[in-house]
Amino acid sequence: MSYTVSNAEQRGTWEAAAPGWAKWEQKFSAGLVEVTDVLLDMAGIRPGMRVLDLACGAGSQTLRAASRVGPTGSVVATDISANMLEYVREHARRGAFDNITMIECAAEDLDASQGPYDAAISRLGFNVVFISVCCASGCPEGAEAEGALCRACLHHA
Repeated sequence: MSYTVSNAEQRGTWEAAAPGWAKWEQKFSAGLVEVTDVLLDMAGIRPGMRVLDLACGAGSQTLRAASRVGPTGSVVATDISANMLEYVREHARRGAFDNITMIECAAEDLDASQGPYDAAISRLGFNVVFISVCCASGCPEGAEAEGALCRACLHHA
């Protein structure tokens, strides 16, 4: 049996979930600090890189990546939810990060002209978006990274 959810349905779900997600982001992310650091280490995130964060959510890993790439690097944070990106924008402003760009789009709809990237990450986004696309054919067009694509996924037995 196959079940697919349209981008419009996904967008609606995440727009509605964004306030609650953002409310708990700090506590939620505190439990993922080690996972996030391993994700960034495996992707080889270092100063001067251009990093793509697919399905960034409220963006705590986006900020950690932006901190690692420093002022000579940049992070492009994508999410299907404009509300989620507003939280990323606000957190970036509070943290004085000016090396983060936000793009509202489904990961599989990312415009190829936005690349290339030195690395692409997705902390938990692969759990909720385009799993079938990535499992079947790798990363969607436009999300290709010259370096590594690293993702942290929750698996269940």
